Amino acid sequence: MAHKKLKNCIQKLMNTPIDNDEVRDKLISLGFSERDITFRLGMAYALCSKALASGDVSAYKEIRNTLGEDNSSADEVLKKLDNVLNSIKGVI
Repeated sequence: MAHKKLKNCIQKLMNTPIDNDEVRDKLISLGFSERDITFRLGMAYALCSKALASGDVSAYKEIRNTLGEDNSSADEVLKKLDNVLNSIKGVI
């Protein structure tokens, strides 16, 4: 029950407008409307900024996963296929 309450609180917070003028002004300068500037957008902006500014690989991976562009399973399949092909190279 506590987990559900926490989830509800976080969901409400994510839709709350940001009251930080610096962040709000930056998002407006990027073309977002005042009504769209919520904690959710602020977190997305912060994550993208972190990936760009410092090259943070974990931030980049989180963005990619969020967008549904996670290729880890495809990469695993390719590695396994490569291992199989390398193991039978001398047989063929």
